[in-house]
Order: sequence, then structure tokens, then C-alpha cells
Amino acid sequence: MQRIRNVLITQCRFLLFRSARPDLQNHFPDYLAYILIVAWLVGIGRYWDHPAAEVWQYAGLGPLLYAPLYGLSIFLI
Repeated sequence: MQRIRNVLITQCRFLLFRSARPDLQNHFPDYLAYILIVAWLVGIGRYWDHPAAEVWQYAGLGPLLYAPLYGLSIFLI
């Protein structure tokens, strides 16, 4: 529970334009899981009431594929 709390506190500090330094060396899996969950929820919300969306779009799978590929392309550049 403390791990989730730390991630959420860091996120709130970032959103409120305060100094936020995530401890990625020790808590990388926690932050990665949080990012993927938020991306998945955003993907679901994006096509929530779209009448002609595909099944994978309703399931919110687009951002789960897009985010790692975008990060990889930035890393490679």
C-alpha cells in the first residue's frame, strides 16, 4: 500500500507543479504499472461512446501499444 501511495503522491506533486523526483531505480515496476493502468483507462475513455469503434479500441488497447513504441522511438533518436 505504501508503494501505491508514493506513486500517487509523486503524481499529485507533478500535477501541482511542485518538485517531484520519482525514485525510478528502486520503484520502476510501480511507476510502470501506474503508467500502463492510466494509459489503459484513457484508451477506454477515448472511445467510450464512439459508435463505430473497433473492439480493440473499446478495450483501450491502443495506448498500451502506442506508449511503449513512442518511448522506444524517443530513446532510439
